[in-house]
Amino acid sequence: MTKTYLFYLGLMMVLSASLIACKKTKEPEREPGLKEEKRSVLGTWQEIPVTASSRKLAFLVDGKFAILMSQSNNHSIIQNGSYTVNGDKLKIKVVEQLERQGTAEATRTEINQELFENATFKIENSVLIIKYITYPADAPVETELKFKIIL
Repeated sequence: MTKTYLFYLGLMMVLSASLIACKKTKEPEREPGLKEEKRSVLGTWQEIPVTASSRKLAFLVDGKFAILMSQSNNHSIIQNGSYTVNGDKLKIKVVEQLERQGTAEATRTEINQELFENATFKIENSVLIIKYITYPADAPVETELKFKIIL
């Protein structure tokens, strides 16, 4: 395995471990201020179908969010930020990006952007379905991504 792969695998494991370690003694429905909708997206999700260029999402209890985008050519990007849920609306704000090509040192960039514009979501049979707007060459297009829960 390459160092890049191990670096990002380790980062996803840390994100997952922090999710697991969060207040195990409380039942989710008893946590004050944590709405049912937000509980439903908690966890780590793998894009399906898995391809050479894949994405993993991590939604944490404290409203933190991370996305890992990896490609078969050893190019990886991690974006960190926060998320909010209101009904079926999902809003993700990205504030930082770490990018790594091959064995080179990761480059950190501060950013301020919304991910998945005008996103809505639903969960069916442990599959997170996110619908959002993309802007190809000539007009806005509704786009759909699917992710299976992995942790």
